[in-house]
Amino acid sequence: MIRRRDIIRTLEWVDASGVPAVLEQALRPTGRGRPRQLTVRALLVGLKLAVDSAKTACLTDVFVVLTEVLPEAVQHDLGVRDRRTGRVITVHQVRRLLDSIKNRLDPAGMMRPEDRAARLAALQQVLDDLLAATMPAQVPTSGAYAVDGTGTWSWARGKGKLTAAADPDAAWGVKTSKSGKQERYFGYELHAVVRVGRLNDDHPVPCLAERIVVTPASTNCAEAVLPAIARMREEGLRLREVIADRGYTYKTGWSRGLRALDIDSVLDLHQTQLGARGSHGGARVIAGVPHCPATPAAFDTIPRPERLASARRWTCSSGRSTPERPGRCAGSPAPTAAGPSATSAQRARGSCDAPSSPSPWRNPSRSPKSSSRRRKQLTGAALNGRSPSPAMSTTSPGSGTTGAAVTGSARSAAAPELRAGSGT
Repeated sequence: MIRRRDIIRTLEWVDASGVPAVLEQALRPTGRGRPRQLTVRALLVGLKLAVDSAKTACLTDVFVVLTEVLPEAVQHDLGVRDRRTGRVITVHQVRRLLDSIKNRLDPAGMMRPEDRAARLAALQQVLDDLLAATMPAQVPTSGAYAVDGTGTWSWARGKGKLTAAADPDAAWGVKTSKSGKQERYFGYELHAVVRVGRLNDDHPVPCLAERIVVTPASTNCAEAVLPAIARMREEGLRLREVIADRGYTYKTGWSRGLRALDIDSVLDLHQTQLGARGSHGGARVIAGVPHCPATPAAFDTIPRPERLASARRWTCSSGRSTPERPGRCAGSPAPTAAGPSATSAQRARGSCDAPSSPSPWRNPSRSPKSSSRRRKQLTGAALNGRSPSPAMSTTSPGSGTTGAAVTGSARSAAAPELRAGSGT
């Protein structure tokens, strides 16, 4: 028995997606011919209710839901039962309508590459519209999203390389089983883009899947997910950062593709991926993120906190705190006595309260005006070839710089770095 409120919600979801009108236009581009008794709207409603009640999408179950489970008034509204003659649809009509949609959207078979790409785009757009209609309008997003994939077995049995399987779209791949071991499977990989909350965000964000991409197993996940994220950006959705595991960060072009979309990438890097690696637009790429060229080399490798660490450990610029002194980070030298003689770098290395960003100009203890004035003084001193004043030779605690004065021939060499760091 299907509750009335579930039927109402299904009807509202199908109508809000706009998919029935799109598919009807694709099936009848000229609008000629005798109208079908079974509409795309009724088929989508039957599929959704069959999955909810019978946990299956078999056409016989869809037919039973439409003709026997739904109330007679809803059957008249959907066109399943004719109002004048009382004629009820047959299971053959359900199968024929689904075959017609398949012939318009199925990218399998022998066709030109441009036709295949057009069908893939149309099929993905239908999936995006159906999923977007489930998003509650009153729930705002934080701009942070997480991406993950899972392997899904195909209904067909996989064959060898020389033998075609009954499912031509599926492929062989490797996934992690429930026991934690790697296993081969024949099927697809489902990638989901899910809303998540940002670090230290007091407002809870429900984890809602906004996009789903289904690809054959062993398909490059970066090439499959990046276009979906780009479409979300084109539709006006706010995307500030994307969190992904190593299955995505290992792929070539993942971080570069997100930077092209002006989206921050939260990476789960391996130990071999830490440190400075190349440059991007004149900026040094450290741990997969572009940084100012004047970033000190001491910040190139930042140890990763332990698993399930607190937010304070993640915002610490060094590793774990020592049991002897919880405020100190493991592996850091003992700080000198606090006072005017202790440099800011020594105080920063000896405290877990130091900022996590290795930017040499970030100083939360100073006001924006004083920081801007200080950057101009440092830049002018380097460009004019004179030594900075004593007030400029050291920085305040937490600034992340070494506090060393620019002297000798290093002034001219440091000038472009200072300009890049100061934003002037």
